Amino acid sequence: MRIIKRALILFITGLLLLSLSACSVIRESEASGDETPESDEVFESVINTIKTYPAITDTSDYDFSGLGEFKLGAYFWYGFSYTGDHYTDRLFQEFSDREPVWGWTDSTVENMEQQIEYAVTAGIAYFAFDWYNAEHMAQSNSCVDNFLASSNNKKMEFCLNVCNHEGAYVTDDNWENAAETWLKYMREDNYLKVNNKPVLMFFSSYYLSYYLGGVDGCLNAFSWLEEEVKKLGYDGVLIIGSECPYGSPDTRDIDFNEANYSVGLWKNLVYLRRKQGFSALTGYNYRRYSPLTLADGSKTYNAGYELMAKDHETCWERFSDQNMPYVPCVLGGWDCRPWETEWVGNTTGYRSCYAADRTPKMLYEHILNAAKWLDRNKDCSVGNLAVLYAWNEFCEGGYICPTKGDDGRLLGAVRQAIIRINGSVNE
Repeated sequence: MRIIKRALILFITGLLLLSLSACSVIRESEASGDETPESDEVFESVINTIKTYPAITDTSDYDFSGLGEFKLGAYFWYGFSYTGDHYTDRLFQEFSDREPVWGWTDSTVENMEQQIEYAVTAGIAYFAFDWYNAEHMAQSNSCVDNFLASSNNKKMEFCLNVCNHEGAYVTDDNWENAAETWLKYMREDNYLKVNNKPVLMFFSSYYLSYYLGGVDGCLNAFSWLEEEVKKLGYDGVLIIGSECPYGSPDTRDIDFNEANYSVGLWKNLVYLRRKQGFSALTGYNYRRYSPLTLADGSKTYNAGYELMAKDHETCWERFSDQNMPYVPCVLGGWDCRPWETEWVGNTTGYRSCYAADRTPKMLYEHILNAAKWLDRNKDCSVGNLAVLYAWNEFCEGGYICPTKGDDGRLLGAVRQAIIRINGSVNE
C-alpha cells in the first residue's frame, strides 16, 4: 500500500498553479476563518497546560544515568500551511477536534514562532522537516525557511527528512542540484549534528537506492555529498534511510504485517543498506493496513494505540538484532479515517487500522520505552536520537502539537517523559 500523501503530491502540481484561495472554494471558506495566529491568551493557556499537566502516575524504577542526553525530535509536515482537497469533509465534520489551536491553516512566521515555543516547552529537541525535491512543493518546503526566519529558532535544532517518493524522487540526475539546498541548510549553526556530522533523513531508502543506481550509485552520490559537507567544516554526513522490518517485501512500503517478516531477508536487506553507505536507519511510522481478526472471527480496524505502539517497539528490536544504528521511531498516533473517504488521495478506497484510544500516559510510556531501548542498545544509538511521528499529521492522526481537542495535554506528557529521562527540559 502506497503512503497516502503520494497521490496528494502528484495532484498538487496543478493545484498550486491556482491561487491558494481558489484551491477549494468550499473548504477554503471553512478553513480560512482561523488563519490568524492565536491570541496571546490562548498561547499562554497552552503553555501553561504543557507545564502544569497533572503528574502522570509512574512508580517504575528507571535509571537513565548511563544514557546521556536523550534527544527527541518530531517530523513536521507543512501541509496545513495551505488549503486544498486534503482538508476533507470528514476531517471537518467527524474530526474537528484535530484543528490546531491557531486554526486549520497558517503559514506565517509568527505562527512558527509559537509552534517552536510549544515544542521547546515540551522538551522536543529538533524538528525533522519533510522536504520535497519538487518545485511544485515549494509551499510545503517553506516550513524550513519560516523556521529559520523565526526569532526563537535557535532554541532547538532541525534537520531535513527528504520525502523522496512519487512526485519528488531524488535521482542520479538531480542529486547534486537537490544537495545544493541541503548544504545551504547545513550551514546553519542549529542544524542537527551527531559527532560533527549533519543528519540527513530520507523517507524511502528503497527509492533512493533504486533511483541512484544501486550500490555503486549510492556510494558515488554519498561520497560526493560527504566531500561537499567536509568543505563546510564538518567531519562528514549522517545519511539515514527509513525502513520497516515488517513492510512489503517488494517496495519496502510502510505496512506492519507479521507475514512480511523473514529473518534471512531482513538480514540481507540491512547488509545491503550498509553496503550502499547508509549511516543508520529509522522509520516514518509503522502502521497496519490489514484488519485484525477477533476471537469470534469478525474483523476490526480498531487496533488501539497499545498494540500499534508495541508494533513500533517490535520493529526497534529487529534493528538491534542486526546491530544496525537506528533512530527509534516513536508513534504519536495513527488514525487516518479523515482521509478514508472520497478524495484525490484515496481513489482505491483503502482503509487502515487506527488507534482512537491514545492517551497522554500511553504516549509517555512509549517515549520512555524508546529511551530504555537506547540505553540497552548503545551500539545502535545515533547520538541518542529518537523521532516522533509526528508533530502535525492531523489527517493521519499522527500529531502531538496542541489542538482544540487537546490544548497541549499530549505535550504535557512529552515534557514529563523528557524530565524523567534527562532530569530537566532545556527551555
